[in-house]
Amino acid sequence: MKARSLSIAGLVALSLVSLSALAHPGAHDEEKEIPKTCEDLKDTKRFTDDSAFPEVKALKQKCGVPEKPAKADGAKKPAPEAKKTN
Repeated sequence: MKARSLSIAGLVALSLVSLSALAHPGAHDEEKEIPKTCEDLKDTKRFTDDSAFPEVKALKQKCGVPEKPAKADGAKKPAPEAKKTN
């Protein structure tokens, strides 16, 4: 009987802890606004500069913002060499 009470108390405590660990809206990665002007495009703290949005891509072309080159991680770093042991 005591083991059952401890198990139930443990489950209740665990559920309360898990509820406090849930993410709340606005805590991280807040949605940024879509820029409307070239000045807005420069303000990356408030406006998104993600070219996945057609509006942003068109505005970048209109404002003459150069595209960021795609990262090729494998091309920049040489492969690690194996250590030779005698």
